[in-house]
Amino acid sequence: MQLLVEKCSPIPIPMEIIEIELVKSPLLIPPVYLYYFNKHPAFEGLGLGPKRLQKAIDHVGSFTLFMADLENYNSKSLMDAFNGNYVRARGVIDGYHELQAEIDTALFLADSGLDNNEINKIISLLGTTCHETIKSNPYCLLAFGSRLAKKAWILAEDLKEKLEISDDDPRRLLGSVDKIVYDALSEGHTAILIKKANEDLASLLNDQQLGEEAIKLALKNRTACLIGDCLQGVGPAELEIYVEKSFSKLLNLNSPMQGQLFDALEIEYVSKATEKYAAKFEKTNGYGLVAKQVEAIKMAFTTGLVVLQGEGGTGKTTALSGIKAVGIEIDRPVYFVALAGVAQRKIYRDLHKQGLINNIQTKDPDLEIEEPTCFTIHSFINAIYKTKKAKKDSPFNLKLNQKPIIVMDESSMPDLGLFNQLLAALGNVEYHLFMAGDIGQLAPVGFGVVWHKLHDSKVVPYIELNQIHRQANENPIKQAAQAIRKGKMPEVPLFEGGGDALGVYLSECVNSDLIEESFDCAIKLGMRESQIIAPTKQLVDKINKFVQRKMLTQEVMADDSACYLSRFYRGDRVICTENNHEMGLQNGDIGEFIGIEYEDDYEYAHFDFHHKSYKLTEQDIFASRIKLGWCITIHKTQGSEFKNTIIVMPEPYNKRKKNNFVERSMIYTALTRYSKLSVFVGNKNALANAIMAKERWKTLKTLFDLDRYHELDVLNNKVS
Repeated sequence: MQLLVEKCSPIPIPMEIIEIELVKSPLLIPPVYLYYFNKHPAFEGLGLGPKRLQKAIDHVGSFTLFMADLENYNSKSLMDAFNGNYVRARGVIDGYHELQAEIDTALFLADSGLDNNEINKIISLLGTTCHETIKSNPYCLLAFGSRLAKKAWILAEDLKEKLEISDDDPRRLLGSVDKIVYDALSEGHTAILIKKANEDLASLLNDQQLGEEAIKLALKNRTACLIGDCLQGVGPAELEIYVEKSFSKLLNLNSPMQGQLFDALEIEYVSKATEKYAAKFEKTNGYGLVAKQVEAIKMAFTTGLVVLQGEGGTGKTTALSGIKAVGIEIDRPVYFVALAGVAQRKIYRDLHKQGLINNIQTKDPDLEIEEPTCFTIHSFINAIYKTKKAKKDSPFNLKLNQKPIIVMDESSMPDLGLFNQLLAALGNVEYHLFMAGDIGQLAPVGFGVVWHKLHDSKVVPYIELNQIHRQANENPIKQAAQAIRKGKMPEVPLFEGGGDALGVYLSECVNSDLIEESFDCAIKLGMRESQIIAPTKQLVDKINKFVQRKMLTQEVMADDSACYLSRFYRGDRVICTENNHEMGLQNGDIGEFIGIEYEDDYEYAHFDFHHKSYKLTEQDIFASRIKLGWCITIHKTQGSEFKNTIIVMPEPYNKRKKNNFVERSMIYTALTRYSKLSVFVGNKNALANAIMAKERWKTLKTLFDLDRYHELDVLNNKVS
């Protein structure tokens, strides 16, 4: 179906326009209008649900005629359309005219290919009449970052011709530098080799000399800087420097020059509490902590910044639980954070199982609540700001004035921007940061590399858990994962079906058979007990559609309960791909579509996520970016664990048969999401090439360097 987005003029409307509209689905509501009528506060309380709005449009005869009534304050016609409800008709008219300038801007931006989220972001920053600002400088949208860079450049170049802007106009040259900087950020780089920058600009501007002039102008205007042989946008440079500065401050907590060296009494206090926990742990479990686990627990309390390396099976979770136990013993708050909601909930379950989450008394003597302990990084940032703004004590407030220990798990996942947000929120708080992760895992999805660089730092206190538990060491999947970490191809027998044998297998096939073969493997292992994993979003989408169609054909799912717009069917596996704190949903949450429910004139989709029921509107589904989850990307698996994994391994299409996208850390991450069995589906040579490929984080061009910054920081402190 084709959606119309057209700006309406007052009636009378020429007959030929009506005839054209009738050909173009006249009753459909364009997305921009639907968004405003449903979501904007100006229409709040009017009950303008999609169905009621659609009925009114049907009554008038077309969307164009409906808008003409709004334009001309035709309350009588609209009152008839809304079943005689004058208040609703008048409210729609008043709300529309109040927002007309903003809606015009939204239509202008939508016509340029921007979606509602992008439009809202632009309007919130540039104002409701920003289409005039954009026309005065078409390249200003490039300042909104990598998500808009491609669309913004196309829009600007189109307006350039209409506005007769010259090729060498400073606005265009500065915009071109913004464009290549944000293009680099979208690929994970925070800097660009100057040689490549010149090449990219020459290609973008179709003129080598203009490219060189653009760089000179950007340096002069301080929108970019030249560091060594790299060009870097001022924004990424400031982010890296701020994160370096914040980490250096944590390192200085142990520096005698700062006058904050931990005294022997405090160290002894922590040591005794740790030994007490270790003794209790051994008595409870029948085996004791290893020396490095004990050391890690102590370091969390005596060192400002710590990096802990630990792959699966080395007792990392036990060490993190020990930090919480010692914190309780010495009355020191400990907060756990992780990027993914699934990882945060896993930490919570582990702590709760051991009785390490205390209840705290509320003002009501009969009511106790659990102390706030485990957070996603985003929710922790929100909790910090709420605590700072709080005027009264509350059991929900963080204990920021008690030198909290912040324990980050899956620390390889956050990007530079998120680290900056977290450290900025903690700016005036005295705290320790204990960062646990696995160097073999994926680099961040966003831009920059932080934890991987800290892992290789010479100045950051570092501890590695490398003693693998016997049970884990005997697991064939674990053995395969260790080989892959070293860049070696493990022994991978052919998969013959059945789900009894623990291990790693290969189901070899050509690219054209990948989708069907991955489905067949999942069926053999049990679709509900298996998760298909693929390296690209395009392949994920194709597999999801195929699986859904197959499940419907085999009557595994019911086709009588379709969510009409999102195209989910009862029994569909789904995944949330955007944080929605209002709904309590996190990016990466996997659930199931239960069916459709109706209440008044509204339609709700019923979902089950982590054994909780959620009733969502279509707008909620859109805001949470809920999609089919039979197959998910490797990045979305981080923090999760599945009984069986089917890992799709396509053969690259380029002539050299080298896979320039899938690399070792992706394979390792996908493989370690198991609990029982993993099957690689695809080409064996492609798998071997990916395992031998350099990890992505090593290929990213970034200038984050804590060692260099801290060395200069120490020298400056000596001088002062």
